[in-house]
Amino acid sequence: MSKHGRNDEESSVLKVLLIIAVLAVIVSLVYGGIKYTEDKKQASNGSNNSKNVTTIKKDDESAQKPTDEPEKETTEELEKEPENEQIKEENEEKKEEVSISDDDKARELAKQKYGSSDGVYFNIDHSLGNGVYEVSVRDKQTTSAIEWYRVNVKTGTVE
Repeated sequence: MSKHGRNDEESSVLKVLLIIAVLAVIVSLVYGGIKYTEDKKQASNGSNNSKNVTTIKKDDESAQKPTDEPEKETTEELEKEPENEQIKEENEEKKEEVSISDDDKARELAKQKYGSSDGVYFNIDHSLGNGVYEVSVRDKQTTSAIEWYRVNVKTGTVE
C-alpha cells in the first residue's frame, strides 16, 4: 500500500506543478498581449503627442505677440496659399504637357527617319535632357530593338 500511496502523492504533485506551469504560460501570454497593445497605443499616441506639442508651442508664441498681428498674418497666408497652390498645379500641368508633346515629337521624328511603321513601334528609352531623346524602333511581336535614334526635339535633328 505504501507504493500506491507514494504514486498518488507524486501524481498529485505533478498535477499541481503542471497546473502552475500552464497558469504561468497563460499569464505570460496575457501580459505579453497587454504589453504589445500598450506599446502600440503609445506609439500612435506618441505621434499625436508630438503634434500636440507643436500646437502648444504655436499657441505659446501667439500668446506672446499682440493679438491683431497674428490674425492679419494668418489671413494673408490663407489668401496667398490657394493662389500658390493653383500656380503650382498649373506649372505642373504645363510641364506634363510639354514633356508629353516632346515625347510625341521625338517619336514622330524617329518615325519620319525610319520610314514605315508597319509591325514596329517607337519607344523612348532615355531622356538625355535639353530635348534630346534616345528612341528605339522595336518589333511589335518580339519587342527587340531594330534601330536606335538620338532625337533632338528642339532642333528637329535625328541621328
